[in-house]
Amino acid sequence: MSWLFGSVVPEKTVLVVDIENGSVASALVRISEKKEPKLFGEHRVSLPIRNTVSSADITEMISRAINESLGYTSEVAARIRQNSEIAPLGIISHAHLFFTAPWTAPTLESGELQWSFDPFVLENIQRSTESIVGNVPIQRHPFGSAVAHTTHSIIEGPILACIVTGEIVELLLIENGRVTNRATVPVGLHTVLRTVRRHTGLSIPEAHSALRLYHMAPEGVPHIHEPLHSEGEQFVVQFIDATKNMARLHTAQNVIVIGREPVAEWFARTLSQHSQVAELFPNGGVTRTLRPKHVSPYVASDGAILDMPLLIEAMFVHAHEYSNN
Repeated sequence: MSWLFGSVVPEKTVLVVDIENGSVASALVRISEKKEPKLFGEHRVSLPIRNTVSSADITEMISRAINESLGYTSEVAARIRQNSEIAPLGIISHAHLFFTAPWTAPTLESGELQWSFDPFVLENIQRSTESIVGNVPIQRHPFGSAVAHTTHSIIEGPILACIVTGEIVELLLIENGRVTNRATVPVGLHTVLRTVRRHTGLSIPEAHSALRLYHMAPEGVPHIHEPLHSEGEQFVVQFIDATKNMARLHTAQNVIVIGREPVAEWFARTLSQHSQVAELFPNGGVTRTLRPKHVSPYVASDGAILDMPLLIEAMFVHAHEYSNN
């Protein structure tokens, strides 16, 4: 019997593409009005960490990495379509592209933020996505919109979201599920790893492992305490400078850090332990990390390692699709 007669809830599969400045990812999301979204076929590609930061180099690396990520996800969809019992799962109905800083730029129009996208990066990602999905509709969003929706669903009151990417921390003031202000700090995951490597002589993989050990047992890796403390002090200075001109910052009741572990926890700890940061928020509140366990009740995923941006985007896509129903 057809779903038109109420026996089966209609479902569809959408493609999600995540573009930041230190990695790219893609995934398939199975959505229906009556069920939580299901994430599958996800694949993230981290960009190489260079000694110096070049926008042109990052743009070129993104163009190569997105083809690798989309190649994996499209292969998953193709294999599913070959199985007659589950073939509809592999048919992509449309795609959603999400961009973080610096690929987005906000402007204030009629009291609300409107977003534009870096034309060169957008064109490359659009072209790569079209090669996978063909003529199906493709929509683009600032990642901040997805963060605003997700945090509003699980955290009460205005918040300041700190999105930690490879080279940039994007600061979003979120009120009633909408981004009302934005600032950026030129520090990120790669910045911290470069600092540890420069002061200890460790390779990037070793520096990443040291950060994980530091997260679990700081006393076990004393040789990275000093560079991390120095980096933390510099980050706080830049954080305060970036936020001092953010209108209505005083309304924020919590600071929520979103990013890959263990660096996200390090940023949250750095902010929570600094007295000058506390002075920015006269209404009190806490600084904490948004973890997969906070989002996973709203999104199903079979991934061994849960990918926070993709989980957040899956929640947003589901709400975006059915908000008018």
